[in-house]
Amino acid sequence: MWERWARSRGKSTTLRQQDLDYRLYLPDDVLVKVDRASMAHSVEVRSPLLDVRLVEWAARLPRAALLDAHEGKLPLRALGRRLLPEAVERGAKRGFGVPLDAWFREPSGRALVRERLLDGRGMDLGHWDHRGVRRILDIHGAGTGRGFGVLLWRLLMLEAWTRQHAAPTRPVEARTASAPAAA
Repeated sequence: MWERWARSRGKSTTLRQQDLDYRLYLPDDVLVKVDRASMAHSVEVRSPLLDVRLVEWAARLPRAALLDAHEGKLPLRALGRRLLPEAVERGAKRGFGVPLDAWFREPSGRALVRERLLDGRGMDLGHWDHRGVRRILDIHGAGTGRGFGVLLWRLLMLEAWTRQHAAPTRPVEARTASAPAAA
């Protein structure tokens, strides 16, 4: 990536960023994910905004025609104002977030967390306070306050990585209980 960035010296920052998007981000990230997800569900996906003629046309536009101080994608936004209902055109951008909070409130999600983090080998890994994980899981499961789906996911990923790459250590409770008293 940095080599490509260095080779594009002399061009505007916008053109350099577009070049990285066209050559790296789209083919190596976004389009791969779309392709895999669509193939997994036997769905044919088209990307009309990546039509070669449209991309070449947009690449010839001056920066001022593409973005201003407040927003980008000006030609696309102008087209949206002409063709879409106002509620859609003015709607907030939304990503495709993973519903971790909902997943870990389901019985199967809670069971997975308990199995991996609180039972058996998960207890032996010793990388977290098991009482704390139980408390987080209980608060999360109640659904009345803050969701801890992302935190639970991160703990599961840490547990999976540790299971593969690290030897177990003593549990946090055992380390805490055997620590010498402060003088």
